Amino acid sequence: MNTSAGALLNAMGSLECMAQGEQRQAAQSRADFKSKMSIAAKEARETRYWLRLTKDGNILSATIIDPLLEKNAQILRILTSIVKSTSENQ
Repeated sequence: MNTSAGALLNAMGSLECMAQGEQRQAAQSRADFKSKMSIAAKEARETRYWLRLTKDGNILSATIIDPLLEKNAQILRILTSIVKSTSENQ
């Protein structure tokens, strides 16, 4: 598969992160913020599923998907940390 498909997937992931940042700024309470970050974490897990499926189905090569999976893992760790620390500080 060509690199334009990988670039598209990468752009989609970046747009999702930007959208979550906008939602964070729009949070009206600590509980609302925690809820939005929990939803973002769920979306990251779903993205991981689709990336793995794309890789396992040989739709895109591992050279394209593996960096995206690593970026996804980083995002998921950050979101999980945010949710945990928000829960602890309530």
